[in-house]
Amino acid sequence: MEWFNSNKLPLLMIPNRRKQIKNYYIGRGTGRYMFWEFNNPASETVGENTEELLSKVRIEGKSIKEIWDLIEIDVFY
Repeated sequence: MEWFNSNKLPLLMIPNRRKQIKNYYIGRGTGRYMFWEFNNPASETVGENTEELLSKVRIEGKSIKEIWDLIEIDVFY
């Protein structure tokens, strides 16, 4: 995940159970790693490092590691 070392923020496109695409951001700033749903700041998950963050993130009850192959990285901001 080289993009964690970048200043750009990737937009992750993740299909849900109904095959609808939901958009999420993942990135780092102020010494923290963050993951949140697009337009939903209340959904933010924070970790001290990438491993902690990825172990905390759940999408429809599954860890992000379980669904990693379904994720498309669309845009970097």
